[in-house]
Amino acid sequence: MRTLFAFLILLSSTSFSNTLELKEIISKQALYNIRFVSGDSSFTIYQKHTGGLFLSTNYSVHKILNSEPNTQFSVTRKKDSDLILISKKERFHQDFNLNTEEEIFILLYGEKEKKRKEIVAKKIGNGINPVSHLNGKFVTYLKPSSGEIVVEKLSLPTNTYKIRLPSSPNPFYQSSILLISEQNAVVKTLNSSGIETLLKINFVKNDQQLVKKSESYQIRSEICMINEKIYLFESSYQSAINELSKLSIVDLESLKTEIIYESQKSDLGNIACNSEKDTIYFLKNYSSNTKSYHDVAKFNIKDKKLLRVTNEDYITNIFEMDGRLIAVSNGVQMLLIGENSLKKDSIPSIR
Repeated sequence: MRTLFAFLILLSSTSFSNTLELKEIISKQALYNIRFVSGDSSFTIYQKHTGGLFLSTNYSVHKILNSEPNTQFSVTRKKDSDLILISKKERFHQDFNLNTEEEIFILLYGEKEKKRKEIVAKKIGNGINPVSHLNGKFVTYLKPSSGEIVVEKLSLPTNTYKIRLPSSPNPFYQSSILLISEQNAVVKTLNSSGIETLLKINFVKNDQQLVKKSESYQIRSEICMINEKIYLFESSYQSAINELSKLSIVDLESLKTEIIYESQKSDLGNIACNSEKDTIYFLKNYSSNTKSYHDVAKFNIKDKKLLRVTNEDYITNIFEMDGRLIAVSNGVQMLLIGENSLKKDSIPSIR
């Protein structure tokens, strides 16, 4: 029987020569305690059920933050960055409001910080979905309470900017942002009609330009950046009358988009753009007339080739963690790309 934390799936290589093996994730403790593992497994961040957040490295443990029991921490870091972002949400099992703002902390953990005996996380604000940009010089997060995106400039001279979002008919919609320079950003949001729009915004001068508006409210989209270029993934909801999916490259000078992949089916998306050079991974709809299923595909932005890389039929989500690409297959987390052993640092057991 498959368990939630450790199992092994071998993919058939006879039918799909390009398939990747979904690997067992091996750890010394239950995966639900772990919040982050560096790409080289040199350090691990995990939480205890009592509420504390800890960092384990070189066979030693450092407490990062204290909290109440049943607090949920989320930890993210861009690959090869020293800036770690931490979100802290109390009463996680009681508060199901997607707009509940969390405490957001930053933690620098480079070579200089690794030599210190004390590891200190600094609070920068309250919001949701924190993201680091431009090699850790900026951090952005959403504030549903005020309908804004906050842009925090961490490098000197520090500054705080606020991007006012359009009034949305969907109170739970979460906009996303990519910083393309120290003054300009691309923002994906909803307009007042409930249709997704892509905006180019100068958050210093507080002006904006419309790059693209979706064809209907039945279209959802995702954005990512590779080699300083913006890619837009669009897909209709599966209940839409006309199903479609497409991937476009965005020209921010001409404010035009060029389609480089399209399908007459509704792909799930979940695009992952930082796992392999010049490659976008996503969940593609491989359904037939008699069966509905999704698997991981990868699209090379150079030669425009699409390859199917899993043959599981029911992968519902993929996400990246510091160079690793993790797939959720039948509700179980499995490693698709990267080192599958999380045991290098001898993570202490929690009882």
